[in-house]
Amino acid sequence: MSRIILGLGLVLVLSGIGVVGMVIYQNFLPDQEAVANADAATNELRNEWAQPTAVDGTTDPASFDVTKVGMTRPLGKGFAIMYIPRLGNKWRAVVVEGVAADTDLLGKIGHFEKTSDPGMVGNFALAAHRLTKGSLFRYLDEVKDGDQIIVETRTHWYVYTVTGTKIIEPTAIEVISPVPFKPGKKPTKAVITLTTCSPWYSSTQRLAVFGDLTEIRLKPMGPPAGLPKGADTAVTTTS
Repeated sequence: MSRIILGLGLVLVLSGIGVVGMVIYQNFLPDQEAVANADAATNELRNEWAQPTAVDGTTDPASFDVTKVGMTRPLGKGFAIMYIPRLGNKWRAVVVEGVAADTDLLGKIGHFEKTSDPGMVGNFALAAHRLTKGSLFRYLDEVKDGDQIIVETRTHWYVYTVTGTKIIEPTAIEVISPVPFKPGKKPTKAVITLTTCSPWYSSTQRLAVFGDLTEIRLKPMGPPAGLPKGADTAVTTTS
């Protein structure tokens, strides 16, 4: 039953991601509501991270328990910041729990419940709008094999390397399985899956980008080399 509910949620949210409306205003001019919402989420998250906390010293990807999945947290709760250098030095977005199209995904990236957390063995599965609501994944089709997807949390930096992209049908819920497209198979490595609509102006299909975890760094070690030196860690952009 839980898999059915999760699958239905994927179909519904990705349908919402591709809805077309008010093309000129919502898609070619800045979405001020989405930007404001994203900036507020970023400030809240960074303020939270500034509070003292214990640091998990794990840096070896192979040491994670393969039986673990995502932590339990409130829907809409921010817990990470993502950087995709291919999308620009100043591109960055907050990752929140949940994929409600009009709330969780308003200028933010949503994490599918019950999928793995950053760095954990399994599938760290995410979704964002390609059209409207900030359009964070508007240019996701420009990401290439070998590109990096960098995820920052309170204590760590996680670097995923893109391994491929695929156009799928809206009903292909197995894309967010622990091993993408292999429901029921036990995962042995940490992967990431980014999902959005395809093409950007339509909801007829979906674009999925896949990556493998290739580096873990504790925050005191500094950011990964792949993070652009001009990366904007203060202001959210949607372009």
